[in-house]
Amino acid sequence: MIVLKGISKGQLLVALCKDGNNQMMPLACAVVEVENKHNWSWFIRILKKDLQRGDGRELTLITDMKKELESTITGLLSYAEHMMCARHMLVNWSKKNKGLERRNCFWRCARSNFEAELRENFDYMKLLEKNAMTSYCTTTQ
Repeated sequence: MIVLKGISKGQLLVALCKDGNNQMMPLACAVVEVENKHNWSWFIRILKKDLQRGDGRELTLITDMKKELESTITGLLSYAEHMMCARHMLVNWSKKNKGLERRNCFWRCARSNFEAELRENFDYMKLLEKNAMTSYCTTTQ
């Protein structure tokens, strides 16, 4: 979602996808007056129809942490995998965990490809600050 200012005010809802070269590309966009559950439902229903994905199987959605969006996705695409944007998580997590080393540790955790690697990064995070791990896990919920 992008806030529009100037003559045309509103919110820009955007759906992205990856192309055959694994690059991000715009799939759909809509300008709405306000970001709310009704407008997201409308946008997702159109996407669902155009993509012909039914209940969301084989779809992965990455969003910020807005509750109304999460419930809309669950209601319309019940089988879609839902993930949260690490950048948005970092913004919330950084409110309690400041410093470059903690920020770098956050990104190492977010980019971990294997469970063993993630556990190792979590252990390092605990060394930096005992509560950093707790706030990382609550940021993801």
